[in-house]
Amino acid sequence: MRIKKIIKLMSVGMLVVIILGFVGVFPVFSKSSEVTVLLQMRSGPEATAMEPVVDYWNKHYAASTGIRVRQVTISRMGYYVKLFNQLVSGTQVPDIVFPFGFGIGKIIEYLEPLNSFIEDESLFSSPQGNRYDIKDMFPAMLKSVTLNGKIYMLATDVSAPLLYYRTDLIKTPPQTWDEFIEMAKKFTKSYNPDSPTEYGTVWMAKPVLDDTLCWLEIFWAYGGSFFKEGSYEPNFNSPAGIKATEFLKKLSDSKVIPPDVVTYEYPEVLAALQTGKVAFAIEWNAAYPDLTNPKKSPKVYDKIAITNPPGVKQADGSIKRVVETHCLGLSINKNSQYKREAFKFMSWVTFGEGAKIYLDNGGIPPLFSLFTAPEAKSPLPEMAEAVGKYGRAIPVFKDQMTVIFMNTKHLNKVFIGEETPEEAMENFNNEVYELFKERGYFEEK
Repeated sequence: MRIKKIIKLMSVGMLVVIILGFVGVFPVFSKSSEVTVLLQMRSGPEATAMEPVVDYWNKHYAASTGIRVRQVTISRMGYYVKLFNQLVSGTQVPDIVFPFGFGIGKIIEYLEPLNSFIEDESLFSSPQGNRYDIKDMFPAMLKSVTLNGKIYMLATDVSAPLLYYRTDLIKTPPQTWDEFIEMAKKFTKSYNPDSPTEYGTVWMAKPVLDDTLCWLEIFWAYGGSFFKEGSYEPNFNSPAGIKATEFLKKLSDSKVIPPDVVTYEYPEVLAALQTGKVAFAIEWNAAYPDLTNPKKSPKVYDKIAITNPPGVKQADGSIKRVVETHCLGLSINKNSQYKREAFKFMSWVTFGEGAKIYLDNGGIPPLFSLFTAPEAKSPLPEMAEAVGKYGRAIPVFKDQMTVIFMNTKHLNKVFIGEETPEEAMENFNNEVYELFKERGYFEEK
């Protein structure tokens, strides 16, 4: 009798364990053995915004999920070199890394594909068990981190060059790139002595990333593509590439921009808008808080609006616009011991309540639900249309950054008069072709 009683009690105990395993908040994780997931961020506003997110998770969910997150932040100086070296070394930590969207191609073989985790309801869901909707993220953000159908990052922040303009001077901003130059003349003193601004506009023409990313908005609007269809053969010397570069030549020749524009990137364009030097400009969405801050921008804080960049008029009268869109985000180290645990936290940060906490602390998570919420403030509603409707990402390939910097070199030569638009695009195209030939791209596809 005693033995039968023991067996009966053991059977009941096993049944209880099984039931608890099914009804627990996280059936895939053991609450009795807590693990620590190491998240590595790059110093700056993103790392600062992430700190309260991590704190909230640890306070509210570490105990129930068995997943604790520890954030480490390393210097921006040489960040991507450090990150590359870490991943190549085969280290198991950090578990979660913070790459740049269009630089992901270089490290993609060291990152874990996320598709199976997204399909797993126990992982792609809130701590309360509510399933996330992958379609809530702007499509361009997912495309920007997808190669051969595999997703390698969940975006935490979106960046896009948009059109800023002075509402006290401009009622209807330029709708096409041709109108962009014509309106700039109206607000340039050399054309209009009564202009309230010295120059109509400005451009990020310094040979860094920014000039190519802004140029892409014109290139794509003219129908340009990085590659000829079905291949890796570069397609920059196409009519679209030449027309987009001709725009920059016209902009430079028209003298509607400051003469030292080849030294301008984000900070200089921001300053030109803040000081009232120009009437409108293409600038990053990140500039909006500063431009609408009375202390930082006393001359214009209440006179700035943001909208879609101009486009190219089509035969039917419609305007084709394209917004260059890229992201920062979270990826999983392929050698991590805690990939499932890492993804559970990542999905909460990018699709769950963690995204709202991140937004409230300065992040820009690219979710339709946050950008179009009733309480959403500018520039989020404007960006929902710009990025959600017109957003386009650089295709993923290993040498994304190398190609971008090749292009910036030739765009700079156009601005300073060393190359014509035709020469710039032909030389650029040839350089990319030779690079790809050397690295075996034409054997891959």
